[in-house]
Amino acid sequence: MVSPLVPTRTTRRDLLAALSLLAAAPAALARPERVPLAMSQSVNQALLEPRLQLLAQTLDWHWERLSLPFSRLLLSVEQGQCLGLGLGPTPAREQTLLFSRPVLHSGVWALSRSGQPHDPRRVEELRGLSVCLVRDASYGAELDAAREQLFEPQYSTGDFATRLRMLLAGRCDLMLVTHASPDPALLLRRLSDAGVPPDAVALGRQPLTEQPVHIAAARHSRWAAYLPRLDEAVQRLRAGSRA
Repeated sequence: MVSPLVPTRTTRRDLLAALSLLAAAPAALARPERVPLAMSQSVNQALLEPRLQLLAQTLDWHWERLSLPFSRLLLSVEQGQCLGLGLGPTPAREQTLLFSRPVLHSGVWALSRSGQPHDPRRVEELRGLSVCLVRDASYGAELDAAREQLFEPQYSTGDFATRLRMLLAGRCDLMLVTHASPDPALLLRRLSDAGVPPDAVALGRQPLTEQPVHIAAARHSRWAAYLPRLDEAVQRLRAGSRA
């Protein structure tokens, strides 16, 4: 009987078999990389899902989705805890954050009370109005520059239902909401989901502006290294859609 304490002779065949198993192990154990992605609670995730799924499949990533109030979303990204969807570049943010190429585009729509409708077609037409906004949110360069100068901002949390209540209570003339679909019927459906009858609110006939939607990471976080890979995936998807 061979003692278990005495090493046996290893044949070349045994060695090759062992190396083959080791080489196969990583592929067998490979799983999509888990990547935390935070977004605002006010975002309609169902509209974003097709694009996020395409990106995840292209990158072999698995999104760990986090739905947060906007202020907490911004803080979590700044602290390097996750990537953040929907944070637009501003001069202040560019000091601490990096931004991907636009992963999609969304429209900024105006909602007003049906009894006092407003249908602005240009940012200039907001002059003198009070507008419900999410504090610290970016609505694109033109609207951000117009705050305080052109219209009076009324700030709230990122909660869609809270801003709707502010609008219906008369605390602002209209509210701005980003919507990642050209179909306004899907935006009206969000009113019903928030417990507001669609006929209580007047929706502008077209988006006031359009803005790119980025994914952001803290400059000195581990997630900053993920943005170049994300940009490559966006480029590949665009090239594929044009083919």
